[in-house]
Amino acid sequence: MSNSAPKIAIICGQDVDSNPAKARVHETSENYTAALTKQGALPFLIPIDFPLSSLDLIFKLFDGVMLIGGDDVAIDRFNGKPHESISAPNYLRDEIEIQVVQEAARRDFPLMGICRGEQVINVAMGGDLITDIPSQWENPLTHRYHPEPGQPETLHKVGLVPGTKVQSIYGSQALEVNSHHHQAVGQIAAGFQAAAYTDDGIIEAIESENHSFLIGTQWHPERMQQDPLQQRLFKSFVDACRRKK
Repeated sequence: MSNSAPKIAIICGQDVDSNPAKARVHETSENYTAALTKQGALPFLIPIDFPLSSLDLIFKLFDGVMLIGGDDVAIDRFNGKPHESISAPNYLRDEIEIQVVQEAARRDFPLMGICRGEQVINVAMGGDLITDIPSQWENPLTHRYHPEPGQPETLHKVGLVPGTKVQSIYGSQALEVNSHHHQAVGQIAAGFQAAAYTDDGIIEAIESENHSFLIGTQWHPERMQQDPLQQRLFKSFVDACRRKK
């Protein structure tokens, strides 16, 4: 890794603890950082409690931003349908990430969102979410798998939309991807398009039609880095960040 390595800000998640007196932990999986460093980037972890007045520093100090997986976006952010499966909201994280997406879009600043991160992109830009696929989608596939420790992840197929950036990056018409979600993109935000679908019609990736790199995937490519195809998305993102330097 050289001094010219693009610096990428990863907005951390927070652990969930029922004890309000216990300090919460800012966290991210090593899979995200490993996938970025493998492509020559230098990742930095950003806690979600940094003041919004300092938001401009993200775009001055770094060359790209990544939003990672985590709990559900609060339904009042997009007038979503309540459901018992929805996790407790983290309003602080929602606010920080939505502001980051909107500012990145304003600046045409490279941003990649994974799982929750894809959903935040859509909500931040004016779209909404399906808040529980099993109860709100007709004849859905199983989208939320919980493999036993040590067992391989269950995969399903996604079809990539011809002519999209995502399809061009992967150079394929279809992929086998993992799946860990019970929510999904519903109405796509204006200026965005679906870039991948499952056979049941659920949107699995979105991308901006007007920005150089503003892409979200519902699957977790960082957990599939043994697959050379999944490395391509991180390479493309890091290359976009490098061009921004």
